[in-house]
Amino acid sequence: MIDINSALIKGFLRPKYGLLKDFNLNRIDDWDLREWLIENGGNEGIVRGSSMLRALYDIPFAYENGDMEKPNFAAGASLRWAFRTFLTFRGHALYVPQTGFGEAVIAPYYEVLKARGVRFEFFHKLSRIELSPNKNQVASLHFDIQAETKDGSPYQPVWFEDGLYRWPIEPLWDQLKDGEGLKSRGARFESHWNPCAPVSSRVIKHGEDFDLVVLGIAGTAMKKRNDEDQLFCQELIDNSPEFAAWTGNLGTVCTSGVQFWFNKAVSDLGWEKRPATVGGPEPTDVWADMSQVLDTEHWSDVASPPQSLHYLCGPLPTTLFNEPASQS
Repeated sequence: MIDINSALIKGFLRPKYGLLKDFNLNRIDDWDLREWLIENGGNEGIVRGSSMLRALYDIPFAYENGDMEKPNFAAGASLRWAFRTFLTFRGHALYVPQTGFGEAVIAPYYEVLKARGVRFEFFHKLSRIELSPNKNQVASLHFDIQAETKDGSPYQPVWFEDGLYRWPIEPLWDQLKDGEGLKSRGARFESHWNPCAPVSSRVIKHGEDFDLVVLGIAGTAMKKRNDEDQLFCQELIDNSPEFAAWTGNLGTVCTSGVQFWFNKAVSDLGWEKRPATVGGPEPTDVWADMSQVLDTEHWSDVASPPQSLHYLCGPLPTTLFNEPASQS
């Protein structure tokens, strides 16, 4: 800790980076955090072997293409994240959900927004952003309609059960036209490799259907991956050097996740307190005991319900995300 913090302080004091002028950490984003610390006097063996720094990289999966041999976390971005996480939080740095995230986060957000008048249109996949003739604003949005409800009424993804608003792990097929057929054909509406063709299309226009657009799609979906796929935001890329630079330089890291239900309680497995780790053995190097979620899962019809639940995840070394959508 002394060695790493000494290098950190030295880096802040060096005029080369100008960090004391305005505390603009973007100035050092051209360096990986470990490389920056070594450049400022950190012992290479300590910096590269530090479990604390390993944890800092493991939490956001900061490895090129998920390859653990290629750590890459911009010095400025990583330090800003660390400072805000550990120095500016209120209450606790982390909170443990008492149920799955669908029920703890997504379903409540959905219910609150719906009560405030927000209208949701599900199964709309953005296929094209069309700009105005002068290229300075969005003129229209083109959508592929992936599925429709049986009676044309709005899709209802949430139901209330056992004191919780429930969010499903997959679409509620009984609400959809040809729902069983879509399910049997392996429909994956969120996936780039969804094998099911759209059932229709829709275009909405500026001034008629919307005034402002918030592009909330994940950034890595806006990067050209191969010569076959057509990007929905290609016109934006062609007419905005800043947007093109941003999307072109975004990286993608795939991850894997595993859940284990045990027939023994955590205490019977040898732990006096709830276990959790970051920087553990590969390939799933992040582990947490999530046994509290068992109370909201349905185990009443099981003769010997599980006594503990464990979540594990980690980076997955692959570049399959570059494959065209036709390679499903």
